Amino acid sequence: LLLAAGRESPFNARDARDVVFGGQDRAIDLATFTPDSGEKTTFMVMAGLGMDAMIMTGVNDDLKKRIGYLAYFVSGVKALTFPRVKVSITVDDDEPVRFRARTVVVGNVGFLQGGIPLLPEAEIDDGLLDVVIVAPKRFLGWLSIVVRVVTRGKRNNERLTRLRGKKIHIEAEKPVPMQLDGDPAGEGQ
Repeated sequence: LLLAAGRESPFNARDARDVVFGGQDRAIDLATFTPDSGEKTTFMVMAGLGMDAMIMTGVNDDLKKRIGYLAYFVSGVKALTFPRVKVSITVDDDEPVRFRARTVVVGNVGFLQGGIPLLPEAEIDDGLLDVVIVAPKRFLGWLSIVVRVVTRGKRNNERLTRLRGKKIHIEAEKPVPMQLDGDPAGEGQ
């Protein structure tokens, strides 16, 4: 469902069936995630740490059944207070870049449920991973982030930075919640 939402696929059964049986076959990227334990796993859509993972784990299932993807918004409001954490991010063989981020999301698909363009340049079959680092200092900083995400602003700044590469290495200063394709993946650095 997360993959379909990110690809703007139809959700009603008839239209979805037409796409499945009459659509074009297409190879897609599969990303490998290696947590602190060293036990590799894969994801197709998005992986996140920090506030992003708190949103996924904080969604009330009963509320999700009643109001759909808006339940993630409710969980997101609750997760706004997630503290910034120091992270070091290395893209391919570049030098590490350091941030104090509330959340970091790595993905193959650029759109969240509801059509929110979190990683607007992401392509599911380009062999690259897109990264967004969200790092507002205060509550008011969220306003400029929302505007930039909704308007698909491309300029990087201290509140929202986007990166892209084949290999992404993220190291947090302390264990933080993680998620893979919307499912909780424990805590790690």
